[in-house]
Amino acid sequence: MERGNVGPSELAKGSGVSLDVIKKLRLGERPNSSTTPENALKIAAYFGLTLEAFMKTGETEPGSALADLAQLLTPQEEKLLAAQIRGLLAARGQQ
Repeated sequence: MERGNVGPSELAKGSGVSLDVIKKLRLGERPNSSTTPENALKIAAYFGLTLEAFMKTGETEPGSALADLAQLLTPQEEKLLAAQIRGLLAARGQQ
C-alpha cells in the first residue's frame, strides 16, 4: 500500500479511508482482506488514478484486496467507478 513515500497514516488522512482499514488492507490482517468500492475509489483517487489504472500499476500483488475487488465488478460498474473517480479528481483540481 505504500507508493513512493506515502505511509498508511498519510494515505488515510489524504484519502478519507480510515487508518484501520488501510492497515488491514496493507498488512493482510485477514485472509481475503477486502474493502468497499467507495474506499477503493478513494485510495485510487488519492494517487490521481482511476481504479483501473491503479490496479494495473504493478504495485499491487495478485490476489491483493483491490485486485480481488476489481474482479467482482461488472463492465458497467467499472465505467461508473471510473466516472466517479474523474469527478473526485475534478473536485480536487486534478485530472
